[in-house]
Amino acid sequence: DKTTKLQFRRADEPQYIQFGTVRDKEPEYNIRSGQLKLSGDEVAKFFDPSVEAIAEAFAEQTGQGATSIPIKHAFLVGGYAASDYLFMSLQRHPTFSHVTLCRPANHVNKAVADGAVSFYIDHLVTTRAAKLTYGLTCLTPFQSGRADHVSRTNTKLRDLAGSWVLPNAFQSILKKGTQVSERQEFRSSFFMLRKSATDCTSISDKIIAYRGSLSDPCWMDIETASFTDNCKIFADTSNITTALLPRTSPEGQTYYHVEFEVILLFGLTELKAQISWLENVRVYPIPPL
Repeated sequence: DKTTKLQFRRADEPQYIQFGTVRDKEPEYNIRSGQLKLSGDEVAKFFDPSVEAIAEAFAEQTGQGATSIPIKHAFLVGGYAASDYLFMSLQRHPTFSHVTLCRPANHVNKAVADGAVSFYIDHLVTTRAAKLTYGLTCLTPFQSGRADHVSRTNTKLRDLAGSWVLPNAFQSILKKGTQVSERQEFRSSFFMLRKSATDCTSISDKIIAYRGSLSDPCWMDIETASFTDNCKIFADTSNITTALLPRTSPEGQTYYHVEFEVILLFGLTELKAQISWLENVRVYPIPPL
């Protein structure tokens, strides 16, 4: 795959295949110094069935009655596209005499190339399952009736609103195994508290992936090694600062409250993360009928 398959170009050029040490030799079988010598014709025989199979498949898909659209270009992708001999043999084949045969200039031996073409030509996959659980770390309100909260009493603290909260909580947004369609969104609501409006000009956070065995992970201090940073998200919220109204905690401390949503779109190729918030919203009273 890495040498002869890629380097072979012409049937009149012998190929040397390394398979042992320099001590290995069998002259009667053209084996010397751990190398097997094959004539170019012998190597070509390994490729020729593939050449004919590709030509036959192309003819079936583009022959009379198969398509009403004239085919002018054909693209060779995937691992076999990296073979110069295969590519040139197909170029010379009568089946491809009326089309221009192309292949990517680089990395033709990657499955990505094959998948990229297939994705746009034949969009067969409509859903896929999330392989990991994705979410955010956050503060969560302290609940004295929950054992997992009571066991973490020594870590509780007061937020700017004067409420008791626990750190290191994990809020799942998209759970492992969830079937996701291409345009489906997964949302979770969050809020941030700041001492001044000028501290509310941006929102930034990390999307965290959980790789452990728990179906609903709630705490970052359990299976800590299973939580990894996936990506960082950032939003410029400077336009909302002038509309923020100050709030006062029971202790008399002034603070500002900003609500937002984190959105995950799993799609069919990659994970996308977004931040959503309300801006320039007005409330109009409805007069009684």
